Amino acid sequence: MPINRGRPPEDVASGEARALLAKELGRLDPYSFWVVPTQPDQPGDLIVAGTTGVFLIAACGREGHLRPGRRPTVGDSAIRVRPVRAAAKRLGERLSRASVFVPVEPVVVVTHATAGAPISVSGVRFVHARDVVRDLTGRTGALSRGRAQRAARVLGMELAGDKARHFSASG
Repeated sequence: MPINRGRPPEDVASGEARALLAKELGRLDPYSFWVVPTQPDQPGDLIVAGTTGVFLIAACGREGHLRPGRRPTVGDSAIRVRPVRAAAKRLGERLSRASVFVPVEPVVVVTHATAGAPISVSGVRFVHARDVVRDLTGRTGALSRGRAQRAARVLGMELAGDKARHFSASG
């Protein structure tokens, strides 16, 4: 498997897994959640900023059964959680420098494996693709809508109406 996007080979998601993840996240409320792609050299595939928090999401396209434990595995392969967890911490620090004080939760979404209920292992949340929207939206609100929008802007997303808010020097 080729190394892609700065991740170890065993964490590379297939294009099909990323497409399925993007399709599922497209069901999020567009007025409360904003989906932003990660930087090409960072672990993870997408970042979700919303009223329930900020999440760094990595797709796992392996087949088999998700076995949580000290070292989570899908099929016979271990999933390395440390790179995703470290990237989430760096992302949280970046948001803090922009006055958006919220921890970023790392989430691994399994798309082709069988998995039970969402579970946290070593600080990383494991969720099946069919449950990801329910898991992200079913939490207690962590951010106001304005703060979530600010997080999305810091992450590089241009929101509707942003250009109209800028005033020109000529009057």
